[in-house]
Amino acid sequence: MHILMVFIGGPDDQEALSVAWRMAGHSGVKLSVLRILLFDEAAEVDTSDHDEAGGLLSAIMDNEHQKDWDDDYVSSFRILAVNNDDSITYFEKDAHNCDDISRILTDLDKNHYDLYIVGQGKGRNLLALSKLLEWSDFPELGVVGDILSANTFGSSSSVLVLQQFGSVVAFGTTKQYTNHMDNVSSDGSENRIV
Repeated sequence: MHILMVFIGGPDDQEALSVAWRMAGHSGVKLSVLRILLFDEAAEVDTSDHDEAGGLLSAIMDNEHQKDWDDDYVSSFRILAVNNDDSITYFEKDAHNCDDISRILTDLDKNHYDLYIVGQGKGRNLLALSKLLEWSDFPELGVVGDILSANTFGSSSSVLVLQQFGSVVAFGTTKQYTNHMDNVSSDGSENRIV
């Protein structure tokens, strides 16, 4: 089975990556992780829900903190998994606007994956994703899940959409161990990825 995990960022994508990584531990499973790096227009923060100047600044700062946590999370995954397991590959693609995100996801169909694993997208406050969500048929799947499950996608692959459970919005300090990652959230509770 060939699985592709699409990582854009946010707590749901972190949860999806941990599930995909666990699935990759089974024999006969090959995992590819695609991280879509957002730049320019695609990386603009959606401030439509924030009226006050303090709210705007808070949204921008939250986005920057989430990006830092995502970078730490993916770096730990790459150190612990990609460098130690031949059945796991990692690659990145750059997106500069909404069209780039759609094109990257549509081009995935050419690789014939058996299963796509994605995060639902809560915790992402990006304007490009908000714009794409306006056009989605199934917003409960999130932007990526909706595009991958659309009739126009053309694949007969399965799509697993995950959402992080609980009130943890983002991960704080990342500690590295040989066989797993421990993440301590900002409220002090631990989340273990084995």
